[in-house]
Parts: sequence; structure tokens; C-alpha cells
Amino acid sequence: MKTTFRNFLFFLGLTFPFQACHQDPVPEIPRIQAAELEFIGVEHNEKLQDAFEFLVANRNSMGHKSPVANKQVLENFLIAQIEATTQYPANMNAIGVAYTKQLFASSNRQFARQEGYFEGFELGEKVKLYLDELNAILSVENFGDPRVPQEIKILEETIALQNGLSDRELVLLYAATSVARHSYSYWSENHENWAQLGPTWTSQQSYKTGPAGNIVKADVAGAVAGAAGAWVVNAVIGPGQVAYGGAILGGAVSGSVFQGVYEFLDWAW
Repeated sequence: MKTTFRNFLFFLGLTFPFQACHQDPVPEIPRIQAAELEFIGVEHNEKLQDAFEFLVANRNSMGHKSPVANKQVLENFLIAQIEATTQYPANMNAIGVAYTKQLFASSNRQFARQEGYFEGFELGEKVKLYLDELNAILSVENFGDPRVPQEIKILEETIALQNGLSDRELVLLYAATSVARHSYSYWSENHENWAQLGPTWTSQQSYKTGPAGNIVKADVAGAVAGAAGAWVVNAVIGPGQVAYGGAILGGAVSGSVFQGVYEFLDWAW
């Protein structure tokens, strides 16, 4: 039987304390704005660069390990990075860790398509529609296309005009768009640096998983899974949406690193 990320959270016991007692309704707060989730994209890129510097520092030693061992080294680094973050609640960091473990436990070298990580979560039809639009925007062949961030901004403006979305849904959507904009910018500026760690890759080579934007889609899938996972444990939305940060960032960074390594670093796994 296929294990969804939601079921994986239950398996790890992350949701049990919240099911043992009555859950009061989450208090409403003023309508969420896209700018409130901008910090997600900024921190995502900082942590992505930390992962790159880790790979640079450990390139020689990892180059002599087996693919399984390399995968474990990188997984351990990402988990340690998530757990070392103290500005977010521990249970939110734990969701990011859970996502990372499930991702690296996959038998596939390639990142699973994002729809698989949405299974088990009750996302509204409007949310799915906007995520599909974001997915279409990211289906670009190469990095550096100025239309991508512009179209993501337009999508955010469209979402802002939609009155039928809850604050939780807005957090999820704006986290996804923030990660998408910042990730696309990061990879546009840095993909050649990552490629230099894998000597068989050239700028004329096609990407293994299709369009270049698929790397960014992996980030978005992780961000959505993290935010939806926070719903499962009934996280209360707070000022600046900090409560969701650990879950969203953990999923997004792990998804991006996993996919980036698969694309560029043949020696890794």
C-alpha cells in the first residue's frame, strides 16, 4: 500500500498528541498577505546555499563513498540543519525532518512528482487550481527566464483577490509562491556552480527530469507538504506565520537539494 506523507506523519507519532484531546477552532486573524511569507523564500535560499557549501567542502570524501553512503551523509546534514533551527516550534521542525526522511528513503533516484506528496491532505479545489497554475509557470526549459518571477507575482495578485480562501490556505499558497520565486532566482544564478561539482554536465546538456523548472517544482512540493503537514498537527497561525516556518522550510530545502544533486552530481548517487 502506498504511504502518503500524511500517513508517514501518523506513523512517526507526530500527530498523536493532537488527537488525544478536543481541538478548539483555530482563531481567525486578519487576512494573510503574500509579503508575510516572503521570509520563507529568503531563508530557503540561504539554507540552499549552506547545502551547496557543505557539498563543496565534502566533495572529495563523498566522491569515494557509495551512492547509499552519500545519500545518508546528505540526509544527515539536512536533518541536522533543520533541527538546529531554533526560531520555529520543535513540532514544526519535526515535520520538516519527517519529510526529509521519507524523501531520502524513496527507492527512486529522481524526486517523486509533486502530486504524490499532496495525497492524504484535504486541499480545496481552488488551492489545487492555483498550485496547478504555479506548476505550469515553472514548466520552463531553462533558468534565467524573466517571465517566470513576473508570472508568479501576477499569480499572487490573483490569489489576493480571491475571497473564498482561508488563512491556512493563503499561508500554503503564499509559501509556495515565495519558495518558487526565490528558488528560481537562486538556481538561475547558481546552477552552473552546482554543475561544476558534476564534471559530466555541460551547459548544453538537457536536464534529466525534463525542464529546468522541475528542480524548483521539487521545492514547491516540499513547501506544500510542510504547510499541509502543519495542518495535520493543528498548528495555530501566528504573527509572521512563524509557526509554519520549520515545516515549510525543511520540506522545501530538502526537495531542492535532493533534486539538484540528482541533476548535477553524478558522483553522489
